[in-house]
Amino acid sequence: MQDAVLAMLAKEPSHGYQLHARLRRSLGPLGESMNRGQIYVTLARLEKAGLVVGERADGVAERPERKVYALTPAGQQRVAVWLAEVGWPKPDLAEFHLKLAAAAAGRLADPVELEACERAWSKVAQALGAETA
Repeated sequence: MQDAVLAMLAKEPSHGYQLHARLRRSLGPLGESMNRGQIYVTLARLEKAGLVVGERADGVAERPERKVYALTPAGQQRVAVWLAEVGWPKPDLAEFHLKLAAAAAGRLADPVELEACERAWSKVAQALGAETA
């Protein structure tokens, strides 16, 4: 979840409510199970880890001020590393779905290219498994 939140912030700084809505929209049924509380807890952990920074933004009359979160350079690096990681020897399909959705929503990478890379790594893993058997 932390990496998906970071990837969503790579597109643009956002407050928790916006992130929750974007995650739900991007992840479909998987996103439906997320509640707003999870997003705020995740943002607090990411801020404590130095991967995001939160700043108070002026609210409008009917809404109080909000905290808008943005990636730090360390957060940007973590997103890049996460998108490049491949599950070894077998990819985690749920995490791969998160990567595809986050990459598409944040315009961070071409989802088709990510899928091609994942397939290539799977072939390498299968070949290595056959060699060691």
